[in-house]
Amino acid sequence: MPKPQKITGKFTPTVDPEIVLKGFGLQALKTKFYGSLLEAEEEDGNDPNATSYLGTPVFANLVFIPGEYVDNKGKSIRYGDIFTNDETNENFVVNTVLIDVSQQKQIIKTNIQGVAGSVKEYISKGDYQITIRGALVEQSSLKYPEIETQQLREYLEAETAIGVASRFLNDIFSIDDIVVESFTFPQQEGYQNVQLFEISAVSDEPVELSILNNNLSEGATV
Repeated sequence: MPKPQKITGKFTPTVDPEIVLKGFGLQALKTKFYGSLLEAEEEDGNDPNATSYLGTPVFANLVFIPGEYVDNKGKSIRYGDIFTNDETNENFVVNTVLIDVSQQKQIIKTNIQGVAGSVKEYISKGDYQITIRGALVEQSSLKYPEIETQQLREYLEAETAIGVASRFLNDIFSIDDIVVESFTFPQQEGYQNVQLFEISAVSDEPVELSILNNNLSEGATV
C-alpha cells in the first residue's frame, strides 16, 4: 500500500494521519483506516456529524457540555465557556477521537469442598471504564491549538461529573455523564498544530435521595 499523503485543503488543516495513528498507538489499523478511503463499503444509515481533520466523515464525535458546580469552599464554579465550536455556540466538540468502553461485573465467588469450580453470586454491574484518546488540531499548520487545549483542560479538571454527548456513549451504553479519573496531554513529534490527549474516566449515574425523619433514603431528589 502506498505511503499515506498529508491531507491538506482550503478548509482542512495540514495533518499527517500517520502521526495521529502513531500517537494513539494504532499503527496496526493503518490498512483498514486507509483502505476505507479506497474500497466501496456499505454506508452508515445515519448522516455524519461532521468531517474530521483527516478528511473522513465523523459518525461518533464527542461533545463536552458546559456546566456549573460548587467547590469545597462553597464557591460556584462555571466551566465550558472558554471555547465553543458547535452549531449552537454552546458546547465543545472533538471530532478526532476514539473511545474504548469496558465493564467488570461485581461477583462473589465461593469455593465449596468437593464441588468442581465455584459458586457465583451476582452482586451488581460495575461502572463503565472509559478511555478516550483524541487529538486537538488547529487549522493553521504553524499554530498550536492553545485555546482548545485550555478548554479541554478546564472540563477535565472540573470537580464534578461532566455531561457528554456521543452516539457511541449515549446510544450504545446509555452513558450521559462521566467522572474523569486521570488525563494526559503528551507532546508529539511532528506537527505543532496537533495536541494529543488521553482521558481515563468512569460512567456516572445520579443517585436520587430523600430526607425522611432526618434520615436519607433512596427514591426522591433531595
